Amino acid sequence: MSRLMRARPRLFLSLGAILVLVMVSQTAVLAATWATSGAKVQKIKAIASNDPVVASGTVWVDIPAMSLTMSVPRGQAVFVVTVAGSYACSDANGGQANCYLRVLANGQELQPGLVGFGYGPTGIISGGTASMQFFSDPLTAGTYQFKAQWRRQFSTTNYSLTSRTMTVLRAKV
Repeated sequence: MSRLMRARPRLFLSLGAILVLVMVSQTAVLAATWATSGAKVQKIKAIASNDPVVASGTVWVDIPAMSLTMSVPRGQAVFVVTVAGSYACSDANGGQANCYLRVLANGQELQPGLVGFGYGPTGIISGGTASMQFFSDPLTAGTYQFKAQWRRQFSTTNYSLTSRTMTVLRAKV
């Protein structure tokens, strides 16, 4: 019997042990992430609008009817904010268009920060329905105003929203 044949069972045993360790460590990391994210949802607020709106600048502005206030009565809480809507994004000159969205809590940008909510490849009008979730770090007792904001990349970018919703969830840490 060659050395390779004798070593093969040890090799497979070693590779199997490494695979088990990797799987266990990944499971532990996922469990830790979920365990630190907060307890059950304590409060939910939502707002909706069907009024069509058009972005008018290349700087961040509040999206009309997309603002909610929520409080942390005591201790700490984390918030999850979902923004969804029907959008259109294009460039008036047929160029590439990028349309952005973000959520603020008392003026501080929530994670993951700015996102592309619409993208119009060169010469194509992009549109549809999209949603995105944003989350806060643990926030202490107090009142927080959550605002969805938007901006277009260029002054020639056309960015509009029709039906849209914003939902804020609070969970105790």
